[in-house]
Amino acid sequence: MQERALIRTYWSVLAIGTVAMLAFLASVGRWPFVESGQVVITDFAPVWAAGVRTLAGTPALVYDHALHEAYYASLIARPAADGLTFGYPPTAFLLIAPLGLLDYGPALALYLVLGVALWFAVLRSIVRDSLTALAMALAWGGASQTLLLGQNGFLTAAALAGGLVLLPRRPVLAGVLFGLLAVKPHLGLALAPFLLVRRDWQAIAAASATLVAMVLATVVLWGGALWSDYLVASREIADIVAGRTETIIGGKMQSVLALAINGLPLGPALAVHGVFALAALGLLVAIVRRQPAFAVQAAAVVAATALVTPYSFLYDCTMLTAAAAFLLTQPLERSERLTLLGAMALPGMWFFTATPLVPLTGIVILLLCLRQPAGAAAIKPPSAPLPQA
Repeated sequence: MQERALIRTYWSVLAIGTVAMLAFLASVGRWPFVESGQVVITDFAPVWAAGVRTLAGTPALVYDHALHEAYYASLIARPAADGLTFGYPPTAFLLIAPLGLLDYGPALALYLVLGVALWFAVLRSIVRDSLTALAMALAWGGASQTLLLGQNGFLTAAALAGGLVLLPRRPVLAGVLFGLLAVKPHLGLALAPFLLVRRDWQAIAAASATLVAMVLATVVLWGGALWSDYLVASREIADIVAGRTETIIGGKMQSVLALAINGLPLGPALAVHGVFALAALGLLVAIVRRQPAFAVQAAAVVAATALVTPYSFLYDCTMLTAAAAFLLTQPLERSERLTLLGAMALPGMWFFTATPLVPLTGIVILLLCLRQPAGAAAIKPPSAPLPQA
């Protein structure tokens, strides 16, 4: 019980950090309302406006970045934030269209509340402890940034981790969740090889069918030219990001690319990240082939997912909490548990240092997974609560 209480207390402290930060910002009129009393403009604004466009039957206009910035600014009756636009594939329109039924403020509130609720439910299904799961859902770091920016970190983390919880028993439903995750394609760079190495053919088929169905739906509803518009817009966003190595890559991203860009030009920095990503994938494959308990494999693929993409922000790394949750269901040595908990505090240090420490957290998790006993692959998903002693 002492160890269980320690783990719950640790996550509670991280959750208090998030609550304290948001309370402070609320007290000075920066979140969720500005001093004028209006809802703050966050990264959610172009997503919500894309939902409005979708309901109006003109989603292609979203991919004209200047036009879309002017559009959401006119809807909210305030100036657009510089460079804040929409870069998701057309399949995302199928998911965000309902948001356009609401005004901006209520839509943002619903988006965040629903995200927290789903994320909590997934974490609860892993750790089997409601208080700990709630604290984990709000833990300082990725959750803080997701709430602050109105981002999708809760939803993507819930889709990935929820699919992993379902994978051993309900692979088809797991595959559907993995297919939905393709609205952010770079988050599948580790998941695809993970499923292939494990030979989870039902999940692979369900994920592929889900993705194909969504693509076909967009073509039927809005025409195939929408995908051409998306590819052009994606190239423009890539050029924008590449041109802002200090403010976007070096200032906000959480990848090895973000670390390397401080001392290298973009090309060599990408090469360094590529080597690191291949090493992370190699570790993932090595872990899966050893066939440890399924929870260990799940933790490894979540960690690898956060590591292999160069385009990774702090809100994307919310999913690392699920990696910790999976591992904490296992009989770790005390030193391993303490190492894991310490590593989970690192991402949130970005708020103080502006240094991306997510790669270190991810590597620690992968190495801890590699240390776990081989040949213990579980047929069932993790069902044990947090350690009792």
